[in-house]
Amino acid sequence: MAADAGRGQVFFDAWQYADPNAPSVTWDRANPYVAAGLEPGVRIDYIHVGPPGTGGLGHVRGVRRAGYGPVDGVWPSDHAAVVADLADGTNP
Repeated sequence: MAADAGRGQVFFDAWQYADPNAPSVTWDRANPYVAAGLEPGVRIDYIHVGPPGTGGLGHVRGVRRAGYGPVDGVWPSDHAAVVADLADGTNP
């Protein structure tokens, strides 16, 4: 999906490059910080990118969630993060 950013710029949801079977939920009621009664199982976190530049600069190589579960019983946040790996433009 693309979003018009104005003045001829277009940004894409980086999640389109994720493994289609990867869980995408970043706001999950399994997390005790999420308020009861809110919509369960939705993605509220996004990374938007423009088209790749010269040599593939900025091409999304992969995308995934981070911080989506407790570590030693402690949840890092009330929602998971989205992490995108971008090409540095050194490989065409």
